Amino acid sequence: MDVDASNSLCSNKKRARDEEKKEKIVIGIITTVIAAIVTRIRDSESLVKEPVHDWEFERKCYLNGLYNGRESDCTEQLRLSKQGFRKLCILLSEQGGLVRTKHVSICEVVS
Repeated sequence: MDVDASNSLCSNKKRARDEEKKEKIVIGIITTVIAAIVTRIRDSESLVKEPVHDWEFERKCYLNGLYNGRESDCTEQLRLSKQGFRKLCILLSEQGGLVRTKHVSICEVVS
């Protein structure tokens, strides 16, 4: 009976070790799946981007509306008539030495 009890004890220990290994494997698989899900969610959120806003185009459209639009808009925003604004730009460039830069026109500097 001693031999049967020791065999039973050994088989119980082996079964416990096998179950412990299975638990570790299951925990590893669950951890890997959770990490993959979290990574996928984080990556998908970072890939959602707002469309690029073209500020330069919007600025040019606004200024074009001031210079070439209605007289009242120009007067309201710049406190000059369109003709007066053009004359001021010419005066500042010819006599005042104001020059345009690579990205900014004289009219834009004055406005």
